[in-house]
Amino acid sequence: MSIFKKFFILTLIIASITAAQEYPYRTIKEIQENPLDSLLVADQLQNTTPSRWTLQSCNFLGDTVKVVGVCIIPPKVMNYTTFGYNFVIADTNYDGPFGCIFIRPAISSTTNPGDTAFYQGILNIEKGDIVEVVGRVWDFPGPGESGYPTMNSMSQIVPLKDPNFTIIGKGDIPPIHAMSTSDFYEGIYVGKIKFSTGEPYESGYVELTNLTVVGTLNQTNGTVHLVDDYGNQISTYDASKWWTLRGHRDPNSPYKSILPIYTRIDTIRGWITTVSGGENPRGYRIAPIETTDVVVGISRPSITTVRRYPVIVMTDSSTKIEAVIKPGPSGVKIINRFLHYSINDGPFNIDTMKAISGDTSYQGIIPIQSIGTTVKYFLKATDSLGNSTISANGSGGGLGSDTSKGFYFFKVTDGNLTIHDVQYTPYTNGRSAYVGAVTTIRGIVTADTNDIGLNALNTGGTPVWYMQTGNEPANGIWFNGTLDTLKSLQKGDSVAITGSVQENYDVTRIGNITGMEILTTGNTIPEPVKLLTGQFGPSAGNGNLNAEPWEGMLIEFDTVTVTNVWPTYADVTEYTVSDGSGEIIIRRDGKNTFSNVPNDTIYPGTTIIKVGDKFVGLKGIIFYSFNRYKICPRTNSDFGTYISVGVSEEISGQLPLAYQLANNYPNPFNPKTVIEYSLPQTEMVTIKVFNVLGQEVAKLKNEVQRAGRYRVSFDASHLATGLYFYRLQTPNFVQVKKMILVK
Repeated sequence: MSIFKKFFILTLIIASITAAQEYPYRTIKEIQENPLDSLLVADQLQNTTPSRWTLQSCNFLGDTVKVVGVCIIPPKVMNYTTFGYNFVIADTNYDGPFGCIFIRPAISSTTNPGDTAFYQGILNIEKGDIVEVVGRVWDFPGPGESGYPTMNSMSQIVPLKDPNFTIIGKGDIPPIHAMSTSDFYEGIYVGKIKFSTGEPYESGYVELTNLTVVGTLNQTNGTVHLVDDYGNQISTYDASKWWTLRGHRDPNSPYKSILPIYTRIDTIRGWITTVSGGENPRGYRIAPIETTDVVVGISRPSITTVRRYPVIVMTDSSTKIEAVIKPGPSGVKIINRFLHYSINDGPFNIDTMKAISGDTSYQGIIPIQSIGTTVKYFLKATDSLGNSTISANGSGGGLGSDTSKGFYFFKVTDGNLTIHDVQYTPYTNGRSAYVGAVTTIRGIVTADTNDIGLNALNTGGTPVWYMQTGNEPANGIWFNGTLDTLKSLQKGDSVAITGSVQENYDVTRIGNITGMEILTTGNTIPEPVKLLTGQFGPSAGNGNLNAEPWEGMLIEFDTVTVTNVWPTYADVTEYTVSDGSGEIIIRRDGKNTFSNVPNDTIYPGTTIIKVGDKFVGLKGIIFYSFNRYKICPRTNSDFGTYISVGVSEEISGQLPLAYQLANNYPNPFNPKTVIEYSLPQTEMVTIKVFNVLGQEVAKLKNEVQRAGRYRVSFDASHLATGLYFYRLQTPNFVQVKKMILVK
């Protein structure tokens, strides 16, 4: 760019700034930059302490500012947001870290974009234009939005409608940054998000090399998992109209079908972003934008459809391991196919796999072993160029090729599997050793149709039934089927269930049930195991050895506090609680009357919980969905004493001279009533509600309040008809009155 041209652009920028002094000018770097020490802390915390999400949040959050930047991705190219009116700009005359930001106009679902000059004006912006934007600095998810708080949010500017933006010249496009996958993520999911090296390039355009497609993230959208040669994973995102299979795909897009597994990616360029909802824990994603952003290279061999015969191995025969092994999409010849197996964690033996059907199906043999022997194994194929592929276990998304996450394995048995045999795994992939086996499993029913519905409340939920054999890890399991006799099961029944071992979206279960026998009735249900909520937090991905062993089992927490009433973008019925060690999500599939959804009518008399409410004890069954472990309380009896934070307000007027506790109104009531009280001085105030047995059923107030008159509301939706007592207590005063709930 000539000196004259630079001077002209600078003059326009200065003139524009002078014309609207009411909004401060900020560089993109000022808005985006975070101190390295903060990002290093975020590296350590990951999502375990989401209340500290601001460690990587944008600066000037909520402020209205002016920024000037050169457009690197114009509108209508990233079409995944409403109408596609969004674009990306970079700081002018700067191409370092924290130099790019996403511009996202606030567009409602009722907006007609053809009716406003604002939206039409956005379409005038082209790549290379220098644009002045006036807007609000924001993070998504941000305060009060679904999924908030989350450690990896997306910084953006929401333009004002008047004034909003001005095209003030042409500028140079900053270079694409060559980076490594490990700058954004270490390991294969669940691994480690790299805030310290990834956050500086959020919204930037980067280039990664030497990756392999190892799995499909979303078949409908066309997104995949990529892994580099060092075992670090990043997933694609279909923000562009070119690299997607969704409805915003351009008809001329060459991306007609998803990239095949084992495709070698020599180079991928794209926009770095984060996404909300269940995929948020994956951290940074790369979104190829232009048609030339993905360069396919020589692909590796593929190993699919790995099967073991028999699935349940006994002492009477050898074990056959079969798989479909093919050259990669590039067709390079495979020169060897090996089965590697280890006996009782000894050194690996190697067996050459032989063709058994055509030129794609191969078989290796593990010799006969004695009962109790543990065998682990993996498969490896290598082509004539030295490119090799490993199939280490049955997990998807890249985990299947990662031996550090575990192996295929089995234990030689007498043929009779227990719940523990099916659920136990020593590896962090969460996979059962016996997927596909048809077997009979015995246990005590811990949840029946009185506890959980025949169908899940929504996608990602759990239907009935569960059974358990004891309190040790890996002794509970979900079983589900259409066999009509299952509906007769009751908690405490000792049953024998015949079906197939399945991994249903990473939850081990017995499905396709063909037989059920009630052995005895009225048995004692295993006591819940006392654990900490933090064991099941966001960082405990599938297979976590502190969480996975409790899948399908009854567990119990001490006093928990409601921490978020809408933590999951995709499911408004979930909420989180914590005992102080970390958060766990509560599923709403149980037949109880506690809900986070206003005006919930699933069950009569539902209590709408709020942030800050407490339960003195919480029980339930551990479930897993959408990358999170969750607890599913069954009935109201799984919830301990409910303590509402209460909804109180101070009544204006002259300060009272004495204590007073008024009669509640209305009385009798159903299900809400109001209690008024007066305090002549500042002090600690407690208001509790008791039943006729003197048991505490609610705590409406437990805090220091200044002198004044107050009213507090009490919702008794979760209580039965009857007489109750409410008590106001301070260090200098106590009074009790009665009220009647009539339903």
